[in-house]
Amino acid sequence: MAFSPPDTSAAYTQRYNSKLGLRLFFVYLALYAAFVLINAFEPSWMEWRPWGGVNLALLYGFGLILAAIALAFVYGFLAKVASTDHPEASR
Repeated sequence: MAFSPPDTSAAYTQRYNSKLGLRLFFVYLALYAAFVLINAFEPSWMEWRPWGGVNLALLYGFGLILAAIALAFVYGFLAKVASTDHPEASR
């Protein structure tokens, strides 16, 4: 049986934040992959003008930018801050 150091609060926080970041990354990756696949296999869909004469390509592109900003805010809201009372937290 291998020795493993006790789980510290900082290690837990780092793992939690890493997993959260990866989950949000994969959400964005799915949105971006859909954009790329539509452009690769059905580019005529991007010519559709669903709102105010603006085509879907432009709306989807701005949507991707807004989604990135929104996911950054979600990460900032849900991410945990490591405890500063632990002696190793200041390293």
